[in-house]
Amino acid sequence: MRSRRMPGSGAARAAAFAVGALRGEKLVEYVSALAVAPTAGADGLDLAVATAQLSAFSRWRLSAAAQAIERGRASATAARKRRRRSVEEEDANAAAAVDALKKRQEMLSKEEKLMSQAAELMSDCELM
Repeated sequence: MRSRRMPGSGAARAAAFAVGALRGEKLVEYVSALAVAPTAGADGLDLAVATAQLSAFSRWRLSAAAQAIERGRASATAARKRRRRSVEEEDANAAAAVDALKKRQEMLSKEEKLMSQAAELMSDCELM
């Protein structure tokens, strides 16, 4: 089977398919042009190569987007953990403050009892 390539068009295609020269816009334009006129200077191999490159480009873009989303998720998770730690620290501080107040109340209660006992002893001493 003979190639249906047009003379002089091989250099442009070769530049478009060169390693490291992948440009999304140009590739989409080329595949679009092939879709409109598949026999205008290209054969089935050109279409297969361009389609494979477009597919690889799409996977690469999706991969980059997925990585960005994953970074965003990791950042959000870290922020939630920081907030959770902060809330836990506040809860621990509040619990410590409540414990301190309870101890203070117990001490005051004991002190009040001792004062009451001392007052009774003093009144007993006066009566004697």
